[in-house]
Amino acid sequence: MVTLARLGIAVAALLGAACVAYADMKDAKPDDTKAATQAPAGAQIRYVPPDLGAPEVRVSGGTRGAAGNELSVGVIAPAQTGLTIQEQPSLYWYNSRTARTGIRVSIVADSSNQTVLDMQLPGIAEPGIHPFRLRDTKVRLAMDTDYQWSVTAIQSQNPSENIVASGMIRRVRGSGGASGVHLRATVDAAVDYARSGLWYDAMQALSEAIHARPNDAVLRQERSDLLSQVGLTDAGAWDRSAIR
Repeated sequence: MVTLARLGIAVAALLGAACVAYADMKDAKPDDTKAATQAPAGAQIRYVPPDLGAPEVRVSGGTRGAAGNELSVGVIAPAQTGLTIQEQPSLYWYNSRTARTGIRVSIVADSSNQTVLDMQLPGIAEPGIHPFRLRDTKVRLAMDTDYQWSVTAIQSQNPSENIVASGMIRRVRGSGGASGVHLRATVDAAVDYARSGLWYDAMQALSEAIHARPNDAVLRQERSDLLSQVGLTDAGAWDRSAIR
């Protein structure tokens, strides 16, 4: 009898534990378990232009030739003036075909028309998206100053035959008045920068993440989506083609 009583107590305890476990599972939030095991699906980055009514200032360039043989060059910039909170951000451009005759990068302060950078890059530029790191130069962007930056594919000694693309950049203060901050090169940071209208910082954060993981298809797709949002469809298509 004592043995049967003890057995009854043990069974009751097991049933009670099972009921508690079931109640805990019922009350648990589904998102809590998914967050630990699944990455977010779909595009996360959404660029919000700081001034929707601003005039378009981006200019793209290209050559004429047989279908599929044209060289086009484009700056990776929004149609309107793009923003950064960095003193020395990275600038990106795209060329559709190999540029063998030289690439020149120039930066001009818009208000004074003063050239602050004019540099010819060594070597050839393979097709794709390329960075130009201002931190490798002495150039530092002044606060609240508009700069026109341009990329020129040198085709001839005659400047009119060269291919020129240009865009605008302005350095602004970050949230809380921060300036000269260190860029956070993560996807989450890129999402925050894009939502805050900081085009160049979003592009750099995402591109540096891709540089660290060049075969990450999700990162490539995110950058392709970001480029397409500002009409840079050719560069976006190249990013998608690089997904292996």
